[in-house]
Amino acid sequence: MDSFNARYLTFCKPYIDATQTVYSTMVQTELKTTKAHYKSDLKFNYDYSAIIGNSGDYTRVNPHLSFKSTLIISWPKESYIKTANKMLMEAYEEYNKEISDVGMEICNIVTGAAKGVLYELGFEIRMAIPTSIWGANHSFGGQNASKTIVMPMKSELGTVYIQLFYAEND
Repeated sequence: MDSFNARYLTFCKPYIDATQTVYSTMVQTELKTTKAHYKSDLKFNYDYSAIIGNSGDYTRVNPHLSFKSTLIISWPKESYIKTANKMLMEAYEEYNKEISDVGMEICNIVTGAAKGVLYELGFEIRMAIPTSIWGANHSFGGQNASKTIVMPMKSELGTVYIQLFYAEND
């Protein structure tokens, strides 16, 4: 495995771990990982995606490497509503304004938790403010040169998809 791929996989693991921890503590639900795969397009077959961009430096090499990344957490409609209901202790049947920011909150907390672990691994991260997209089969533009891994995670609430774009600037 080359050094880029090794760094990329090291970078991904804290996000997967943090997502499982957030679901366990805030949603009282266990997430189980399934088989990860690489993604080559920016089209999503989901209904809701929360997105947060990051940039920073990998400091374990000299000179330091700059990087950019984007965490996208996506849900099918039913999984998102069930997740929001469990987190908020409510019983919504449809997507609405009251649950519109649940995904962004999860995305922000996951990134904050991963940031501390990544710092110990040599990644100094600057976080942006999360945003979201709602609508069937939406797409996302931005990091065309990035490598993207998708990690489906299953629970009693349905599937959540963790997608992590990562690119380095020499």
